[in-house]
Amino acid sequence: FLKSSSYKLSFFKNLPDIVHFFKSIDDLFYDTSLDLRMNAEHIVSDNFDRFPENLKIYQKDILINMIEGSIKSVNKRIKRNYKTAVPQFFKNTIQFLVPLTLTNSIVPDMVITVYKRENHYYGATCLTMEMAYNNARLLVKPESDWLKID
Repeated sequence: FLKSSSYKLSFFKNLPDIVHFFKSIDDLFYDTSLDLRMNAEHIVSDNFDRFPENLKIYQKDILINMIEGSIKSVNKRIKRNYKTAVPQFFKNTIQFLVPLTLTNSIVPDMVITVYKRENHYYGATCLTMEMAYNNARLLVKPESDWLKID
């Protein structure tokens, strides 16, 4: 990477503009008036390898119930603090990273990604904490209290 003032770039007629990931700043804020809907079955079936080892001991039905219960809790948390949902850029859209606490009420076990549909948010995949941290840093500096890597 070079600064735009670098001598090496002086030979180019035009320099590219800064990348724009969103059209409106409002796209980066989670709309707490919308419902959050999840496909927990899909999360467990297609993303089981992303689950922490301590959760892989449970049967899939139990994990689905744990996710559905955690969604209710995190929905309340987001309504109290919209910054709980951290924006990420994926496939030319803004999505939100939402922490799931399945075993401990403080430290998230994994993260679900949700995107805005017409009248609700929808999620059907999960990420490890490391994946979420890397994805969030690509768009903005994470300001959330839960998105930290030790």
